[in-house]
Amino acid sequence: MNADILNRESLLNFSNTLTDRINKLETFATNGPLYFLPFRVIAFAVIILLLICSNFIALIRWPFSASKKLFAKASESHGAIINVSSVDQFDTIIASNSRVLVDFWAEWCGPCLLMNKTVEVTAEKYAGSLTVVKVDASLGSAISKKYNVRGLPTMILFEDGQEQARKSGSLTIQQIESEFITNKC
Repeated sequence: MNADILNRESLLNFSNTLTDRINKLETFATNGPLYFLPFRVIAFAVIILLLICSNFIALIRWPFSASKKLFAKASESHGAIINVSSVDQFDTIIASNSRVLVDFWAEWCGPCLLMNKTVEVTAEKYAGSLTVVKVDASLGSAISKKYNVRGLPTMILFEDGQEQARKSGSLTIQQIESEFITNKC
């Protein structure tokens, strides 16, 4: 049990650190001074390489996790996370809970996989005040279309059935808290 907790925390720390560094590199590449142009181009190349690698890993992993889900007996749910694939179920959850944080993701999306542990920890940490829902965009494409989700991962906060905040891209737990929880209470 302790080894599982240690492994989970180290994976969360790794994904948060990697996501934070990629986000900082992207900020530098986008907003850096003009005289750093060669370094900005290199930064964009590194970001593209990291995204290609993470998506390649996700694509290799995808058939195995898809077959695992296919042969699973029950719908798998981590802690307080609700996995949704139908529009009716999604609309019911949004209408019946005061605060819902929705993570649109896919098995084949590298940045989405980086955020998995972060979303799980967020769900456990705010279990009493926030309902966390995961929508696999591959399985729930009607939900993605209805809410105009164009990129993955995308997180949307609903309060009393209305969209209050939206953010696309891989986020750290600190970014999730500042974008969706702390500023929205």
